[in-house]
Amino acid sequence: MDYFSSVGNLPLVGPRYEKLLLKLDIKTIKDILYHFPFRYNDFSSIKKISGLVFADVVSVKGTISEIKNIYTKGGKKFTKLILEDSTGTIVCIFFNQHFLTRTLKKGMDVAISGKVDSFDEKIAFLNPEYEILNAETPQLHTGRIVPVYPETARLSSKWLRKKIYPLLTNQTFNDIDIIPPEFQKQNSLETLSESLPKIHFPEKIEDSDISRKRFEYEELFTAQLDGLIKRDVWKSRGVAKNLNSDAIDLLEFIKKLPFTLTKSQLIVCQEILNDLSKKIPANRLISGDVGSGKTVVVALAMYITAKNLTNSIFMAPTEILANQHFETISKIFSSLNSVADINLVTGKKIQKSQNLNKPSITIGTHAIFYKKEIYKNTGLVVIDEQHRFGVEQREKILSLVSKENTPHIVTMTATPIPRSLCLTLYGDLDISSIKELPPGRIPTKTFVVPLEKREKCYLWAKEKIIKEKTQVFVVCPFVEDSQHETLKSVNSAKSLYEELKTKWFNDTSIEVVHGKLNSIKKDEIIRKFQKNLISVLVATPIIEVGIDIPNANIMIIESAERFGLASLHQLRGRVGRGNKQAFCFLISTNDSSNNRRLKELEKTNSGYTLAEKDLEIRGPGQLYGTKQSGKEYFKFANFQNIELLQKTYEDAKYVVTNKDKFPKTIKLLSKFFPGKIAPN
Repeated sequence: MDYFSSVGNLPLVGPRYEKLLLKLDIKTIKDILYHFPFRYNDFSSIKKISGLVFADVVSVKGTISEIKNIYTKGGKKFTKLILEDSTGTIVCIFFNQHFLTRTLKKGMDVAISGKVDSFDEKIAFLNPEYEILNAETPQLHTGRIVPVYPETARLSSKWLRKKIYPLLTNQTFNDIDIIPPEFQKQNSLETLSESLPKIHFPEKIEDSDISRKRFEYEELFTAQLDGLIKRDVWKSRGVAKNLNSDAIDLLEFIKKLPFTLTKSQLIVCQEILNDLSKKIPANRLISGDVGSGKTVVVALAMYITAKNLTNSIFMAPTEILANQHFETISKIFSSLNSVADINLVTGKKIQKSQNLNKPSITIGTHAIFYKKEIYKNTGLVVIDEQHRFGVEQREKILSLVSKENTPHIVTMTATPIPRSLCLTLYGDLDISSIKELPPGRIPTKTFVVPLEKREKCYLWAKEKIIKEKTQVFVVCPFVEDSQHETLKSVNSAKSLYEELKTKWFNDTSIEVVHGKLNSIKKDEIIRKFQKNLISVLVATPIIEVGIDIPNANIMIIESAERFGLASLHQLRGRVGRGNKQAFCFLISTNDSSNNRRLKELEKTNSGYTLAEKDLEIRGPGQLYGTKQSGKEYFKFANFQNIELLQKTYEDAKYVVTNKDKFPKTIKLLSKFFPGKIAPN
């Protein structure tokens, strides 16, 4: 069987089901085998009807003696089934499932599984699992430990069980076992042929636990193998210019700065300068808390690049950020004897120097992709907020330069990265971390605000606007009100804007900004806020990255429980950028577990501490958007298990160092994750 062929090749899986499976990210037969249960129903206890006890979770077998649909006077409808065996009868009630009378008929032998409940003051099954008994087909949904899978509309766990079970019977999976046998032996791991049947249809819960150990190792091993191979591919891609630095140049740059670099910044500067001095193209990520001074570090790298008579490009995800960086970099370079011309290229503006005798620093947005001439003699490309630029966009940059002149690439992120993720999600990059904030910065005071104190919070903010002329961010999760029942209480930007404008800020300048506004309108509102023409800005999390408003000292976040700690910390970083005390208020429901989590932000202003906590609570998928980045294959990995992380890293490194010994593993890697893992 070709496990990497389309899932549509399976019996009775046509185009309709292919589309539904795609919603679960299932494209191939291998994908459906790796669509693991997220829990199990233990229906392995089988009893006779006479032995049933209230609240038992059991299975019974019997014959249908009666089945009929019933409509109540109140408009409710249910299906009543009476099951009998040699010891008695029991009623089974199915609510809103009248279609069952077309499938289940009197006289049929069936198995019923579920929790024994009560109906009309008698013990009964309410909405149990059912299965027609047939000597030729195995029981998959009752009378055993039953897997429950992630589902989507019109694609149930029952349907998935029927498709997965036949794939597991009488099959060996040696051809797609990506873990080399020697590593399986060293780490006491099962083979894939042993693990797949146990993870899907275990005879005992303990069996699935043993299999989980194998797949946890596999996830971490393949992720790290991916990163290390990509690193090798990058290093062999081409030749970079070696950009050497001179001690006098460095001293001149540092001396002209209006502030002193922190120890952390100096260490990262040295790491980047070491990269630039080599002919192997750098691929470094600078991770630093909001306000830690990442921009000045890359400014030094661009200065050294210019001193080597070579151009730099600085890419920003938005026009507002590009303009901010243009102003910052221009200010830094204004006192450096005009060593380079600073240019700005955005969708709306091209501000270029005509001096062709000087190296250039071009700062811009995606518009830079369409200016091929900019890439001539480019030695360094800096990408701000790297998660906003996909792999395809980076490949676009590389397509504009020759292999003989591959630029050094330095990317920046304000999302602190825990050590465990440096080995996995970012294994293809060299990572530098700036963990200190510049001296003198006043930490933002953070408070979790229960709903009953919400009004006081806004009245306090209004008083600050009147007395101190401060500005206020108000952030909420959604643009518009959700129609989903469980989310109706969550404020949206549009409805909150109307409420605040009417209720508390009717005599205050207030605006709303969100992703559905066109870029011209969005930029216009943010520029007004920057110029202090707006006192209150209601927004969605689009303001999480980059907007620098020194006069904004209050951040109010509605429905704060909807955000991760790392996102809340990023939002909090939008205030406190001036020399006044800043405040962040997290308005939350009164749910004690949510409030306990949010109180972590009251305790610390360290993004790294919060990122570790968020990783523990939410996992890498939600925290770092791994699904969007093509790395959403962590289902079992425990990122607190540093020992296993280190072991899988060492094993992956051994494979990369000895590729000739492991051709099967290298080949399978690209097949397991087509388009996501580096090709062999």
